[in-house]
Amino acid sequence: AMRKVVISANVAFGVSVPKDDVPCFGISTCTSEDIRAFSDAGKVCKLIGHASRKDGRISACVEPMLFDKGTATAGTEGGYNIITLKAKRVMTQSFTGLGAGGDPTGANVLADCISIAKGAKGFYTDMAVKTPVDNSVLTQNYYVRTSSGIPFETAEKMGRGFITEKVPVSEMHEFASGIRKEGESIFIAAVGE
Repeated sequence: AMRKVVISANVAFGVSVPKDDVPCFGISTCTSEDIRAFSDAGKVCKLIGHASRKDGRISACVEPMLFDKGTATAGTEGGYNIITLKAKRVMTQSFTGLGAGGDPTGANVLADCISIAKGAKGFYTDMAVKTPVDNSVLTQNYYVRTSSGIPFETAEKMGRGFITEKVPVSEMHEFASGIRKEGESIFIAAVGE
């Protein structure tokens, strides 16, 4: 997921985002209690990579995110991926298709090998400007479940966790990383729009 976010951000914004700048928080600590709480609230949890540009600064990360049941993202399953583009002129556009598994991956690797053999260069690397990720520019509400205290304002309780007020992505990922380093359990999920 992280590499897909890096490539998507690079192409969308004409930049070269260092992959090591993109924080990733997975779903390994999501419990059946969390899933039940999400379902009771009409939500589905998906692992999402997202990137945005604000005032020339790029935000990018991979993290679980909650979506309302019945939305296109909530209904994307199996080897299918969905990519959503939000822009002033085109509003919101979503595209779905196979994005994982042997056949689609193999077909794309073969196409890339043929392109390289024909002398093709990267399709965006010549124009890209190395741009660090700045996750302080994007704020989101988060579901947080941990046995430690939560240093953010909370808006409501959900299951054993809490929904925070808007928090910069950088602060939430630093908090979660610190809790994990202390050996404590934590699960976070951004709350999608």
